Amino acid sequence: MPTFLITGDGHPAYAVLKAVHELSGASVSAFIPGSSSAVKAKAYADSHGIRILPRTILTGKEPLPVGSRADWLVNINGTTIIASDIIGLFPGRAINMHPGLLPQYAGLHCHQWAIRNGESVQGLTVHVMDAGVDTGPILAQQTIPIQASDTGLSLFMRTMETGAQLLIGVIERIAANDAPRAIPQDLSQRTLYRHKDALNGEIDWSWGARRICDFVRAANYEPLVCPTYTPAAVVSGVPLVLRACDTAQGRNRVARGVLAVAEGSPVIGCGDGEAVLVRRAMRQGRVMTRDDWQNLAGPGQ
Repeated sequence: MPTFLITGDGHPAYAVLKAVHELSGASVSAFIPGSSSAVKAKAYADSHGIRILPRTILTGKEPLPVGSRADWLVNINGTTIIASDIIGLFPGRAINMHPGLLPQYAGLHCHQWAIRNGESVQGLTVHVMDAGVDTGPILAQQTIPIQASDTGLSLFMRTMETGAQLLIGVIERIAANDAPRAIPQDLSQRTLYRHKDALNGEIDWSWGARRICDFVRAANYEPLVCPTYTPAAVVSGVPLVLRACDTAQGRNRVARGVLAVAEGSPVIGCGDGEAVLVRRAMRQGRVMTRDDWQNLAGPGQ
């Protein structure tokens, strides 16, 4: 019977922990919370007598207790960089659910980048962890459609929910002595997205309308705070935060960066002669009203 050491955060960690604990032919040696957000998983571990270990074990600052040794290490929704010495304890048996389609989407915030890049699908990958960042062989992959209504938060939630089930499926196969074949990645196709690459929220009005709208919705985590950037734009010399927008279909051409107000709706010209219809924006923490847009556009609008 294979044993699993599970680590991660949020509801995905809870879903995987519960599934493995209840799986016939498998057992959980311990759970390591990735952060304080693993509340539900910790509560489940407590109530079922599963040992909870400190996160410092993952970083190599503490050794893994002998009584918590396992056959497999499983990580989901965890952002802690696991020390190579810890991964080395599980050669070919340390697995991770990555919320991106590898090797094209490695690193962080891949769901946001998928929206920003105009992708039609979001990928998720279960892979073996090695010394690199998301470079290990692939065990399973799946895609889900990116819907027109998706925001950064909604896509992330659907990605992690589906990814948890994909990971559970892999674990079920391992427990049945039918582990998926590990397929090496074609790293020539790899793109690594780093956290620092996703922090600039400045909108360039030379971009096309679709790109601007995707940029804005990828940063929409309401009612939560986006972990990367805030879409910022200068309109008529005034700095604003854009919260929701759409392409301005069938409207008169507006000069790039220029605001026009028609029937109370603000439209801003952008690249390729297109325009963006602003659904909601903020100025100094307050939602822009129709009167605000009219005053900003000036007389005659």
